[in-house]
Parts: sequence; C-alpha cells; structure tokens
Amino acid sequence: MAGYLTAATGSITTPLGGPATDREYQRRHLGFVFQQLNLLPLATVMRNLTLAGSLAGLSSQQIGERAGKCCSCSASKLLPRAFQRRFPADNNRRATIARALVKEPLVLLLDEPTSGLDDLNTRVISRALRDYVTGNRICIISSHDSRLEPIAHEILDFNRFLPVERHLEALA
Repeated sequence: MAGYLTAATGSITTPLGGPATDREYQRRHLGFVFQQLNLLPLATVMRNLTLAGSLAGLSSQQIGERAGKCCSCSASKLLPRAFQRRFPADNNRRATIARALVKEPLVLLLDEPTSGLDDLNTRVISRALRDYVTGNRICIISSHDSRLEPIAHEILDFNRFLPVERHLEALA
C-alpha cells in the first residue's frame, strides 16, 4: 500500500490519483510508522522530526511549526515539549508517530503503533491519531491491539477472510 513494492497484480491509486509507487507522493504525502520504529538513536527527537520534514521538502519554518503541533505542553499533544531535546530511547513509539505526522501526510500507514505500550500511552496515541485524521486524510493501522478499535471508521479482520493455518485449528 505504501508503494515500496510493485504489486504483482492490480494497482493502488493514491488520493491524488497517481500510483502509490510515485516517489513524490511517498516523499510528501505518505507517513509511515514501521513496527521496528527506525528512529536515529543518536539524534534527538527534534532532530529526527527535522530530518523527516527536510526529506519531505518542508522549509525550516514549516518543520518548526509542525513539530510544535506534535511537541507541546498541552495534554492533548503527542509529546511534551521537553521530549524534543531527548534521545528516542525516551518514548520511542510516540516519537516515531510524531516523525510521521510532521509531514502532515494525506495517507498515514501504521504497523503496530501501540505494541507493548501501557493504556496511558495507547490513549495518547489514539487521541493524537483521532485528532489528526480529519477531512481527506486516511490512516490505515495494522494491529492486534483492540484498544485502537474505538478510533476506527472501519475494521477489517483478516482472520475472517484468510484460511486458518492447520496448527491453529486445534485452538479454535
């Protein structure tokens, strides 16, 4: 769906009408949160956000404004302002989502964004995603975490569509 791999059959069209493999679409309009996080561990959270914004072609002013939306003293924000100066080991998942949001992408793809998190951090992430996905923005979350279900507009349970693997049949 991100267009990083070419589809063997069929096609994926972005909200802009082009193919998902379009590099400009990926650079400017696609936010991606990998399950492995992939933050730069020796760069502060703000530096990680700045690099993501810079690679998306944002100006320094745009990066500062957008990072400010993610890092604020407000309880409704994803990261407290103090996290800007910390290294990603502090609150990795929230920093990774902030890195994706700094681009203000049209499409946001998240792979297990709350895996291993407590209820408080899951609520913060859920609130940030709910507040972000407005208008024509699209967010697709791949997750086993049922705590994210309240923010979904649609839930697709692949277990209902895929054949059960033989070693799991005994559990049914």
